[in-house]
Amino acid sequence: MASCVNHESPPPSPTSSNSFQFFDGEAHTIAAVDWEELARRAQNRYDASSSTYTKTLSGAYNIVRILLLNDAASTTVVVRVPSLPKDGFSPDEFTYVQNRMASEVATIQFVEDNTQIPAPRIIDANFEQDGGGVGLPYIFMTYAEGEELLGCWDSMGDQDRREIIRQTVSICLELDKHRFDRIGCLRAEATTPRRYIVGPVVCL
Repeated sequence: MASCVNHESPPPSPTSSNSFQFFDGEAHTIAAVDWEELARRAQNRYDASSSTYTKTLSGAYNIVRILLLNDAASTTVVVRVPSLPKDGFSPDEFTYVQNRMASEVATIQFVEDNTQIPAPRIIDANFEQDGGGVGLPYIFMTYAEGEELLGCWDSMGDQDRREIIRQTVSICLELDKHRFDRIGCLRAEATTPRRYIVGPVVCL
């Protein structure tokens, strides 16, 4: 299948005038990843002929790019990679990153498998140090449409606020039904159906 990857919003340099700013180290994280290969992997999963990166976001631990696929459903995929230190990951740092990403994926899958809580779905993930040839480990997730509550709470009416609070309480009550025998981070075993275990707390 032929593929084409467009960069509608190319990865900016540290001096870019985009609305977000790179923190220390984020520019070389962008440069370290083969984004076209990641896009091709997403395209192959959805039988898409092409794709376009439409947005790049950054946080304390991850770089996130939004990928719009040219498939029958115009699927949007969230592509996440960990922020790379300028000197690369030490063995301890990569172990932390690998365990953190695996626990994040397992937690999202647990919510999908065991609750009715709306949440993004994991499409694919690779926790190898080079992501199986793309430069860094990665996670593909479905895209959740919405608006940050922080940006709209003040302008919402009382009825809408009460509904948000009701939904939040409902989510908390549903999560509270699931108890574990110790404190730690979830890990998913490669079984069918998936089996979840509580591993050590992930910390650096």
